[in-house]
Amino acid sequence: MNNYLVTLTLILGEYEKTTRILVEAKDKEKAGLKALKAESHNDDEGFVDGDWWDCDGQYVYRVSCVTYLTPEENDTLTRLFGWTF
Repeated sequence: MNNYLVTLTLILGEYEKTTRILVEAKDKEKAGLKALKAESHNDDEGFVDGDWWDCDGQYVYRVSCVTYLTPEENDTLTRLFGWTF
């Protein structure tokens, strides 16, 4: 398993927000999906044209960036921000 920092863009009606999540996954694609599921409200919704729709289309989640973290980078983020898996 590898550590990744996933940046998500959340579109909430007229508002847009960016958030970052640390995830542990086998590859970048699985890391993005795991981050989407962690941030969304439902597991049973899903992808449409690369976007993750949630709450009957009220919220849209999009993976903006997936960055592989070395063990040293992961330790630094954990120490500085208290982020853990």
